[in-house]
Amino acid sequence: MGVVTHGRTDDPIYEVWCGMIRRCSSRKRKDWRLYGGKGVRVCRRWRRSFAAFLADLGERPSSKHSIDRRDGTKGYSPDNCRWATMKEQANNKVNNRRLTHNGVTRTLSRWADATGIHLGTLSQRVLAGWPVERVLSKEATNLGSGHGSAKLTERDVRAIRRSAKSSIELARVYPVTARSVRRIRSGERWGHLDA
Repeated sequence: MGVVTHGRTDDPIYEVWCGMIRRCSSRKRKDWRLYGGKGVRVCRRWRRSFAAFLADLGERPSSKHSIDRRDGTKGYSPDNCRWATMKEQANNKVNNRRLTHNGVTRTLSRWADATGIHLGTLSQRVLAGWPVERVLSKEATNLGSGHGSAKLTERDVRAIRRSAKSSIELARVYPVTARSVRRIRSGERWGHLDA
């Protein structure tokens, strides 16, 4: 009896399967230290059979999807793997900053999607040491105290411009990011107001 083949050796999903096995077993690969070198293994069923891998994981939804381990500390197996986009995988990294608000925990990227606030703004607010409620509050522009969404008064702006404190220190005192403090000091924001 001859060897049974799956006929998919030219298929990108077959390359995903081969790459997964190589990352975990070939010490010659540059990325082995991040997988096999850290103890990440491919389950026996998948290591032995591409057909079993395909049956368990299913077809790849699109070329934008690649294999993702739900728990990065565990290996490749049916209960720990899925097809995911780069954005989904980026949100699944162990070093992501997560915030919990009203019982909901999300990465900053997911909070940016949910609130409509730019990711960079959220990051600056977190770095400035703002409380979570303030970090996730709707972004407002500083167009002057007459603007309905103004976060600062003219008095605040003058105090910021006169202060010798760092931008980060001032961001902890006033309801703006360190970047906004720098913009206020340079005249890019509240430029109509003299110091």
